[in-house]
Amino acid sequence: MYITDNFGDIEPGETTNYKVFDSSYSYGSVSVKINNENYGWVPVDFVGEALLDNGNYTFEYNFNDEKLTDKLITD
Repeated sequence: MYITDNFGDIEPGETTNYKVFDSSYSYGSVSVKINNENYGWVPVDFVGEALLDNGNYTFEYNFNDEKLTDKLITD
């Protein structure tokens, strides 16, 4: 089962509050709208992936040269 959440409008350099989830992987589906264009990805599956340990994590997304990238940060 996949759980989705909407973090609303996030401006460049802005952060959101932590959200509590029962479990998470180090990556997931993401959809963003930048300058009226949609970007993102959907993983095919999580076969072979381990769940993250309990803790605080930040998923950092960057957009440069028409490319969306992500980075997992352990806080």
